[in-house]
Amino acid sequence: MIIDFNHTKACEDKDCPKINLREQVKKDLNGKNKIDVLALTHIDEDHIDGIEECFELLCHNKYCEGDRIKFKELWLPACAVTEQNLTGTAKIIRDEARYRLKNGLGIKVFSATEKFKEWLEDNNIDKESIDISYPGEIVKNSLFSTNDSVTIFCHTPFKKDGEEEIRNKASVILHFSFNCGKNTTKYLAMGDTDWDVISELYERTAYKNNLPYLEWDIFNIPHHCSYRGLSSEKGTSCTKVDDVNVDSLLKLGRENSIMIASCNPVEKTETEQPPHIQAQRCYLKYCNLHNSKFLVTMEYPNKNSPLPIKVAINENGYQLEDIYNKTSSERFGDYLPKSEIAGLNRFG
Repeated sequence: MIIDFNHTKACEDKDCPKINLREQVKKDLNGKNKIDVLALTHIDEDHIDGIEECFELLCHNKYCEGDRIKFKELWLPACAVTEQNLTGTAKIIRDEARYRLKNGLGIKVFSATEKFKEWLEDNNIDKESIDISYPGEIVKNSLFSTNDSVTIFCHTPFKKDGEEEIRNKASVILHFSFNCGKNTTKYLAMGDTDWDVISELYERTAYKNNLPYLEWDIFNIPHHCSYRGLSSEKGTSCTKVDDVNVDSLLKLGRENSIMIASCNPVEKTETEQPPHIQAQRCYLKYCNLHNSKFLVTMEYPNKNSPLPIKVAINENGYQLEDIYNKTSSERFGDYLPKSEIAGLNRFG
Protein backbone atom coordinates (compact mmCIF):
# COMPACT_ATOMS: atom_id res chain seq x y z
CA MET A 1 0.00 0.00 0.00
CA ILE A 2 1.13 3.51 -0.80
CA ILE A 3 -0.60 6.33 1.08
CA ASP A 4 -0.37 9.62 -0.84
CA PHE A 5 2.33 10.43 -3.39
CA ASN A 6 4.30 13.54 -4.28
CA HIS A 7 6.84 13.22 -7.10
CA THR A 8 7.93 16.32 -9.00
CA LYS A 9 10.41 16.84 -11.82
CA ALA A 10 12.60 18.81 -9.42
CA CYS A 11 13.08 15.66 -7.34
CA GLU A 12 14.84 14.01 -10.29
CA ASP A 13 17.67 16.56 -10.05
CA LYS A 14 20.57 15.00 -8.12
CA ASP A 15 21.19 18.33 -6.42
CA CYS A 16 17.66 18.44 -5.01
CA PRO A 17 17.53 17.16 -1.42
CA LYS A 18 14.03 15.77 -1.90
CA ILE A 19 13.67 12.09 -2.68
CA ASN A 20 13.22 10.82 -6.23
CA LEU A 21 10.06 9.07 -5.15
CA ARG A 22 9.44 7.17 -8.38
CA GLU A 23 12.92 5.61 -8.26
CA GLN A 24 12.66 4.87 -4.54
CA VAL A 25 9.29 3.14 -4.86
CA LYS A 26 10.53 0.98 -7.72
CA LYS A 27 13.62 0.11 -5.69
CA ASP A 28 11.48 -0.87 -2.71
CA LEU A 29 9.24 -3.01 -4.94
CA ASN A 30 12.35 -5.07 -5.72
CA GLY A 31 11.67 -5.81 -9.36
CA LYS A 32 7.88 -5.91 -9.13
CA ASN A 33 5.65 -3.25 -10.66
CA LYS A 34 2.41 -3.87 -8.78
CA ILE A 35 0.99 -2.89 -5.39
CA ASP A 36 -2.35 -3.74 -3.82
CA VAL A 37 -3.59 -0.28 -2.88
CA LEU A 38 -2.96 3.34 -3.82
CA ALA A 39 -4.67 5.26 -1.00
CA LEU A 40 -5.19 9.02 -1.19
CA THR A 41 -6.14 10.86 1.98
CA HIS A 42 -7.35 13.82 -0.15
CA ILE A 43 -6.53 15.37 -3.52
CA ASP A 44 -4.46 18.43 -2.66
CA GLU A 45 -1.55 18.71 -5.08
CA ASP A 46 1.16 17.89 -2.56
CA HIS A 47 -0.52 14.55 -1.85
CA ILE A 48 -1.06 13.41 -5.45
CA ASP A 49 1.59 15.13 -7.58
CA GLY A 50 3.07 12.94 -10.31
CA ILE A 51 0.64 10.04 -9.98
CA GLU A 52 -0.31 10.21 -13.67
CA GLU A 53 3.37 9.92 -14.61
CA CYS A 54 4.22 7.01 -12.30
CA PHE A 55 1.12 4.81 -12.03
CA GLU A 56 -1.04 2.95 -14.52
CA LEU A 57 -4.42 4.68 -14.73
CA LEU A 58 -7.20 2.95 -16.62
CA CYS A 59 -9.21 6.04 -17.55
CA HIS A 60 -7.03 6.81 -20.60
CA ASN A 61 -4.67 4.79 -22.78
CA LYS A 62 -1.85 7.31 -22.41
CA TYR A 63 -1.68 6.56 -18.70
CA CYS A 64 -1.21 2.85 -19.40
CA GLU A 65 1.95 3.19 -21.45
CA GLY A 66 5.52 2.55 -20.34
CA ASP A 67 6.91 1.08 -17.14
CA ARG A 68 4.19 2.21 -14.76
CA ILE A 69 3.32 0.88 -11.32
CA LYS A 70 0.03 -0.98 -11.32
CA PHE A 71 -2.37 -1.07 -8.39
CA LYS A 72 -5.39 -3.29 -7.73
CA GLU A 73 -7.47 -0.77 -5.79
CA LEU A 74 -7.78 3.00 -5.48
CA TRP A 75 -8.85 4.31 -2.05
CA LEU A 76 -10.05 7.89 -1.67
CA PRO A 77 -12.73 10.06 0.00
CA ALA A 78 -16.13 10.38 -1.67
CA CYS A 79 -15.68 14.11 -2.22
CA ALA A 80 -12.79 13.36 -4.61
CA VAL A 81 -15.35 11.78 -6.94
CA THR A 82 -17.77 14.72 -6.96
CA GLU A 83 -15.59 17.84 -6.69
CA GLN A 84 -16.06 20.21 -9.63
CA ASN A 85 -13.78 22.62 -11.55
CA LEU A 86 -10.68 20.46 -11.12
CA THR A 87 -7.52 20.70 -13.19
CA GLY A 88 -4.20 18.84 -13.44
CA THR A 89 -3.61 15.69 -11.42
CA ALA A 90 -6.71 16.21 -9.26
CA LYS A 91 -8.95 16.03 -12.34
CA ILE A 92 -7.12 12.93 -13.58
CA ILE A 93 -7.62 11.23 -10.21
CA ARG A 94 -11.32 12.12 -10.29
CA ASP A 95 -11.58 10.71 -13.83
CA GLU A 96 -9.87 7.50 -12.73
CA ALA A 97 -12.20 7.12 -9.74
CA ARG A 98 -15.28 7.67 -11.91
CA TYR A 99 -14.04 5.22 -14.54
CA ARG A 100 -13.48 2.53 -11.92
CA LEU A 101 -16.89 3.13 -10.35
CA LYS A 102 -18.70 2.99 -13.68
CA ASN A 103 -16.91 -0.18 -14.75
CA GLY A 104 -16.95 -2.04 -11.45
CA LEU A 105 -13.18 -2.06 -11.09
CA GLY A 106 -11.07 -1.91 -7.94
CA ILE A 107 -12.02 1.12 -5.85
CA LYS A 108 -12.89 1.82 -2.23
CA VAL A 109 -14.68 5.04 -1.29
CA PHE A 110 -14.58 6.49 2.22
CA SER A 111 -17.87 7.85 3.51
CA ALA A 112 -20.83 8.59 1.27
CA THR A 113 -21.81 12.24 0.99
CA GLU A 114 -25.16 13.33 -0.41
CA LYS A 115 -23.39 14.60 -3.53
CA PHE A 116 -21.76 11.21 -3.98
CA LYS A 117 -25.11 9.41 -3.67
CA GLU A 118 -26.59 11.79 -6.23
CA TRP A 119 -23.69 11.14 -8.60
CA LEU A 120 -24.27 7.39 -8.31
CA GLU A 121 -27.96 7.82 -9.11
CA ASP A 122 -27.22 10.10 -12.07
CA ASN A 123 -24.92 7.43 -13.48
CA ASN A 124 -27.29 4.51 -12.77
CA ILE A 125 -24.91 2.91 -10.28
CA ASP A 126 -26.38 0.90 -7.42
CA LYS A 127 -24.96 2.21 -4.14
CA GLU A 128 -25.03 -1.31 -2.72
CA SER A 129 -22.57 -2.43 -5.39
CA ILE A 130 -19.94 0.08 -4.26
CA ASP A 131 -17.27 -0.74 -1.69
CA ILE A 132 -17.75 2.02 0.91
CA SER A 133 -16.00 2.32 4.28
CA TYR A 134 -17.53 4.46 6.99
CA PRO A 135 -16.02 6.19 10.04
CA GLY A 136 -15.99 4.06 13.15
CA GLU A 137 -15.65 0.76 11.28
CA ILE A 138 -12.90 -1.73 10.47
CA VAL A 139 -12.01 -1.54 6.80
CA LYS A 140 -13.00 -4.82 5.16
CA ASN A 141 -10.88 -5.87 2.22
CA SER A 142 -10.16 -9.15 0.47
CA LEU A 143 -6.69 -7.98 -0.61
CA PHE A 144 -5.30 -8.51 2.87
CA SER A 145 -4.72 -11.79 4.63
CA THR A 146 -7.54 -13.26 6.69
CA ASN A 147 -5.34 -14.12 9.71
CA ASP A 148 -5.77 -10.66 11.26
CA SER A 149 -2.12 -9.74 10.68
CA VAL A 150 -3.24 -6.23 9.71
CA THR A 151 -6.34 -4.45 11.00
CA ILE A 152 -7.29 -1.12 9.42
CA PHE A 153 -9.80 1.13 11.16
CA CYS A 154 -11.48 4.10 9.45
CA HIS A 155 -11.89 7.30 11.49
CA THR A 156 -12.86 9.89 8.87
CA PRO A 157 -14.14 11.57 6.74
CA PHE A 158 -17.40 12.43 8.45
CA LYS A 159 -20.38 13.04 6.21
CA LYS A 160 -21.42 16.63 6.71
CA ASP A 161 -23.56 18.66 4.34
CA GLY A 162 -21.68 21.67 3.05
CA GLU A 163 -18.24 20.28 3.92
CA GLU A 164 -17.95 17.70 1.14
CA GLU A 165 -15.27 19.63 -0.71
CA ILE A 166 -13.26 21.13 2.14
CA ARG A 167 -10.37 18.79 1.50
CA ASN A 168 -8.51 19.00 4.80
CA LYS A 169 -11.69 18.45 6.81
CA ALA A 170 -12.55 15.55 4.50
CA SER A 171 -9.13 13.85 4.77
CA VAL A 172 -9.16 10.10 5.29
CA ILE A 173 -7.71 9.14 8.68
CA LEU A 174 -6.76 5.47 9.08
CA HIS A 175 -5.44 3.48 12.03
CA PHE A 176 -3.30 0.41 11.34
CA SER A 177 -2.66 -2.43 13.80
CA PHE A 178 0.19 -4.69 12.65
CA ASN A 179 -0.12 -7.94 14.60
CA CYS A 180 3.16 -9.88 14.56
CA GLY A 181 3.52 -12.72 17.04
CA LYS A 182 2.86 -11.37 20.52
CA ASN A 183 3.46 -7.75 19.49
CA THR A 184 1.06 -5.26 17.94
CA THR A 185 2.44 -2.08 16.40
CA LYS A 186 -0.04 0.75 15.91
CA TYR A 187 0.26 3.43 13.24
CA LEU A 188 -2.05 6.46 13.01
CA ALA A 189 -2.08 8.16 9.58
CA MET A 190 -3.59 11.63 10.00
CA GLY A 191 -3.57 13.26 6.54
CA ASP A 192 -3.97 17.04 6.57
CA THR A 193 -6.52 17.03 9.35
CA ASP A 194 -7.40 20.09 11.45
CA TRP A 195 -7.72 20.11 15.23
CA ASP A 196 -11.51 20.40 15.29
CA VAL A 197 -11.88 17.21 13.23
CA ILE A 198 -9.41 15.48 15.54
CA SER A 199 -11.48 16.59 18.51
CA GLU A 200 -14.67 15.19 17.02
CA LEU A 201 -13.13 11.88 15.97
CA TYR A 202 -11.76 11.38 19.50
CA GLU A 203 -15.18 12.08 21.01
CA ARG A 204 -16.90 9.69 18.60
CA THR A 205 -14.28 6.99 19.12
CA ALA A 206 -14.45 7.26 22.93
CA TYR A 207 -18.26 7.12 22.83
CA LYS A 208 -18.09 3.84 20.88
CA ASN A 209 -15.43 2.41 23.23
CA ASN A 210 -12.97 2.20 20.35
CA LEU A 211 -10.07 4.12 21.90
CA PRO A 212 -7.59 1.24 21.23
CA TYR A 213 -7.93 2.32 17.57
CA LEU A 214 -6.45 5.70 18.49
CA GLU A 215 -3.43 4.40 20.38
CA TRP A 216 -0.20 4.85 18.47
CA ASP A 217 3.40 3.71 18.28
CA ILE A 218 3.91 5.68 15.06
CA PHE A 219 2.11 8.98 14.67
CA ASN A 220 2.01 10.74 11.30
CA ILE A 221 1.77 14.36 12.44
CA PRO A 222 -1.15 16.04 10.62
CA HIS A 223 -0.83 18.80 8.05
CA HIS A 224 2.97 18.87 7.74
CA CYS A 225 3.47 20.05 11.35
CA SER A 226 1.03 22.94 11.02
CA TYR A 227 -0.35 24.48 14.21
CA ARG A 228 -3.81 23.82 12.75
CA GLY A 229 -3.48 20.16 13.70
CA LEU A 230 -3.31 21.31 17.33
CA SER A 231 -5.29 24.50 17.77
CA SER A 232 -6.94 27.48 16.08
CA GLU A 233 -4.15 29.71 17.41
CA LYS A 234 -0.49 29.34 16.48
CA GLY A 235 0.85 30.93 19.63
CA THR A 236 3.92 33.13 20.00
CA SER A 237 6.50 30.64 21.26
CA CYS A 238 4.60 27.36 21.48
CA THR A 239 1.17 26.28 20.27
CA LYS A 240 -1.16 25.58 23.17
CA VAL A 241 -3.61 22.68 22.98
CA ASP A 242 -6.81 24.01 24.53
CA ASP A 243 -9.10 21.22 23.33
CA VAL A 244 -9.28 18.36 25.82
CA ASN A 245 -9.97 15.78 23.10
CA VAL A 246 -6.91 16.73 21.02
CA ASP A 247 -4.85 16.59 24.21
CA SER A 248 -6.25 13.15 25.04
CA LEU A 249 -5.46 11.76 21.59
CA LEU A 250 -1.86 12.95 21.74
CA LYS A 251 -1.52 11.31 25.16
CA LEU A 252 -2.49 7.93 23.69
CA GLY A 253 1.03 7.50 22.35
CA ARG A 254 2.72 4.41 23.77
CA GLU A 255 6.15 4.23 25.39
CA ASN A 256 9.11 4.72 23.02
CA SER A 257 6.81 5.76 20.19
CA ILE A 258 7.71 7.80 17.11
CA MET A 259 6.25 11.07 15.85
CA ILE A 260 6.97 11.78 12.18
CA ALA A 261 6.43 15.17 10.56
CA SER A 262 6.30 14.86 6.79
CA CYS A 263 7.55 18.33 5.95
CA ASN A 264 10.42 20.63 5.04
CA PRO A 265 13.04 21.44 7.69
CA VAL A 266 11.51 23.39 10.57
CA GLU A 267 12.64 27.00 10.53
CA LYS A 268 13.77 28.48 13.83
CA THR A 269 11.84 31.69 13.17
CA GLU A 270 8.24 32.65 12.37
CA THR A 271 6.83 31.24 9.10
CA GLU A 272 3.41 31.60 7.53
CA GLN A 273 3.31 28.16 5.91
CA PRO A 274 3.97 24.92 7.80
CA PRO A 275 6.01 23.51 9.34
CA HIS A 276 5.58 25.82 12.29
CA ILE A 277 8.19 26.00 15.03
CA GLN A 278 5.42 26.64 17.57
CA ALA A 279 3.73 23.35 16.61
CA GLN A 280 6.99 21.43 16.84
CA ARG A 281 7.61 22.75 20.33
CA CYS A 282 4.16 21.58 21.33
CA TYR A 283 4.67 18.09 19.90
CA LEU A 284 8.02 17.80 21.67
CA LYS A 285 6.23 18.22 25.00
CA TYR A 286 4.07 15.19 24.18
CA CYS A 287 7.17 13.31 23.05
CA ASN A 288 8.49 13.79 26.56
CA LEU A 289 5.43 12.02 27.99
CA HIS A 290 6.06 8.85 25.97
CA ASN A 291 9.85 8.92 25.65
CA SER A 292 9.12 9.39 21.95
CA LYS A 293 11.35 10.28 19.04
CA PHE A 294 10.42 13.30 16.91
CA LEU A 295 11.47 12.99 13.26
CA VAL A 296 11.18 15.42 10.36
CA THR A 297 11.36 13.76 6.96
CA MET A 298 13.51 16.48 5.39
CA GLU A 299 15.86 16.53 8.39
CA TYR A 300 16.48 12.78 8.69
CA PRO A 301 19.26 12.02 9.34
CA ASN A 302 20.29 15.59 8.40
CA LYS A 303 19.05 18.53 6.34
CA ASN A 304 21.73 18.31 3.65
CA SER A 305 21.26 14.64 2.79
CA PRO A 306 17.83 13.46 3.97
CA LEU A 307 17.03 9.77 3.59
CA PRO A 308 13.80 7.78 3.77
CA ILE A 309 12.58 7.08 7.29
CA LYS A 310 12.17 3.33 7.46
CA VAL A 311 10.45 1.46 10.29
CA ALA A 312 10.69 -2.33 10.34
CA ILE A 313 7.81 -4.18 12.00
CA ASN A 314 8.13 -7.81 13.03
CA GLU A 315 7.57 -10.17 15.95
CA ASN A 316 10.01 -8.12 18.05
CA GLY A 317 7.96 -4.95 17.61
CA TYR A 318 9.22 -2.04 15.52
CA GLN A 319 12.73 -0.79 14.94
CA LEU A 320 14.06 2.50 13.62
CA GLU A 321 17.70 3.30 12.89
CA ASP A 322 18.82 5.01 16.09
CA ILE A 323 20.47 8.34 15.34
CA TYR A 324 19.52 9.80 18.72
CA ASN A 325 22.88 9.71 20.46
CA LYS A 326 23.02 13.38 21.41
CA THR A 327 21.83 14.97 24.61
CA SER A 328 18.44 16.62 24.82
CA SER A 329 20.02 20.07 24.75
CA GLU A 330 22.03 19.25 21.62
CA ARG A 331 19.03 17.80 19.85
CA PHE A 332 16.34 20.29 20.74
CA GLY A 333 18.23 23.37 21.86
CA ASP A 334 17.74 25.03 18.48
CA TYR A 335 13.99 24.75 18.79
CA LEU A 336 13.02 24.90 22.45
CA PRO A 337 13.50 27.80 24.87
CA LYS A 338 15.90 26.93 27.70
CA SER A 339 12.99 26.80 30.10
CA GLU A 340 11.55 23.90 28.13
CA ILE A 341 14.77 21.87 27.70
CA ALA A 342 14.78 20.89 31.35
CA GLY A 343 11.50 19.05 30.79
CA LEU A 344 13.12 16.75 28.23
CA ASN A 345 15.31 14.88 30.69
CA ARG A 346 13.74 11.57 29.67
CA PHE A 347 15.46 11.90 26.30
CA GLY A 348 18.89 12.16 27.92
